Amino acid sequence: DAPWQPVEMQLRGDAAAPSIGLSATTTGTGLNSQANAFVGLLDEWTIGVAPGVAVGASFKLPVSFRLEGDVSAGALYADAFGRFMDFHMGLGQFGTASGVFQVNGRVDTTGHFDQTFAGEVTMTNYGPTVPTLAQFEAQLFVPGLNLGTVDFYNTFSAAVELPPGFTATSSSGQVLFAAAPVPEPATSGLWLAGLCAAAAWSRRQVKSSQGKSSRW
Repeated sequence: DAPWQPVEMQLRGDAAAPSIGLSATTTGTGLNSQANAFVGLLDEWTIGVAPGVAVGASFKLPVSFRLEGDVSAGALYADAFGRFMDFHMGLGQFGTASGVFQVNGRVDTTGHFDQTFAGEVTMTNYGPTVPTLAQFEAQLFVPGLNLGTVDFYNTFSAAVELPPGFTATSSSGQVLFAAAPVPEPATSGLWLAGLCAAAAWSRRQVKSSQGKSSRW
């Protein structure tokens, strides 16, 4: 009998990013070693809704999920599973199955993998007394690696494009993403005043040049 070969695995989860990662390596043949690994992250986000959104109104948030990693050349998965890894990521309003954006897939070839999935999440504003909660989940699963390395340790991440006035915080209170600031009325007034002053100065320059005779 062939001696058992070592198996190495690394798992990572970061609710503040938010992202997860997984890496599995085995030097066996499937008969004397096999790597199986799973990592998952489930979190609840609080979405701060901009003041101008009416109670009962729906709004959309652009979302993107990115998966990047490598499967080493010559790697072999167990025939019974037919793939190296499964992945799943989803985001939606807590308590409803509508308006959810999610991706499910598998990695079944060797080489480099880098794909971004883009979509939208639809949510409803129920007013200041009812928090707008979103449920985020991410999973990576290697069912049976007989030989080689599956390395998706660094990147399986989510990003949300928050409109001005919106915020997002994790269940631990970590601020997520960065929304564009809402222009303050005083700032906008100064900017418009600057444009008016520039226009007035330009008109004075035109009148002054028209009153002079050319020397050429």
